[in-house]
Amino acid sequence: MTDIAVIGSLESDPRFNLSITQSDDFSGKPASELVHVAGMVRQHELGDWVTIWDAGGQVLIESKQSQPLRFGDQVEAIGYPYTLGVQQCLSGGLYRLRPSMNRTTSAQLHAPEKSLLHYSDISRRTFTTDLTGSTD
Repeated sequence: MTDIAVIGSLESDPRFNLSITQSDDFSGKPASELVHVAGMVRQHELGDWVTIWDAGGQVLIESKQSQPLRFGDQVEAIGYPYTLGVQQCLSGGLYRLRPSMNRTTSAQLHAPEKSLLHYSDISRRTFTTDLTGSTD
């Protein structure tokens, strides 16, 4: 372990203090300028890339990180922008979960969901269609 030295953490990395850039604002950014983005995880390939959606669209972040993410997690990332066709991308990316936006509490997991329709409610509903296509 003498070959490994901790030099910082993502939680305190000052590069995450850059203002957040929307994915639709990448066009004027040079590839040498570090960009900070934030959004919701849509896809993730551990150790390869993560795709997020923000208000402007979609960003693919190339990252070798092995931190697992779930669909819907809110993350922020830094990296160097480039465009591949219509896809906005970041190379050399680092990402982290956005503080206090992701953790589901035990109470939330066990709270009844009032907006869900029970299967028995659905199975009681019947519709008939005549040959003209009308329903009643």
